[in-house]
Amino acid sequence: MGDRELIAADSSSFQVETVSDYLATKGTTPSGWRVRGPLSTDEIVERATIEARHPLRHSRAAIARALAGADPSLRCRADVAAIIEELALDPDREVSGAAADTSRADPTGAPEGGPGLSPPLSALVEALGSIARQAAALRDVVARSAR
Repeated sequence: MGDRELIAADSSSFQVETVSDYLATKGTTPSGWRVRGPLSTDEIVERATIEARHPLRHSRAAIARALAGADPSLRCRADVAAIIEELALDPDREVSGAAADTSRADPTGAPEGGPGLSPPLSALVEALGSIARQAAALRDVVARSAR
């Protein structure tokens, strides 16, 4: 909701922001309000980028977890992979851990042990997970040396 505009959403809509206002209506729209269609994929990515840079770590961790459960068509986008990589390098363990879980998620949506990724994409997912683990280890070394 913003500028007296309501964005259509249903139970399958991807919730980007940690805090959102929802209004359920049956029938007519409240007077003075305009209803528009659901967020486009580009709008979702734009809002996810903002959430990934939020000053509150809980908001950054929330978007990382949300991306882990997002539709495979969203997770496979290069700009979303860049968001996940940015989150994997976050100095906060909760955030980087959630992003590492996201990078291990099969973007095809295949169940664990089921049909997996193509070898090149599987290698990329593993490399992102490895980078996230290395970043966490480096962060720990820096934190210990700063004490």
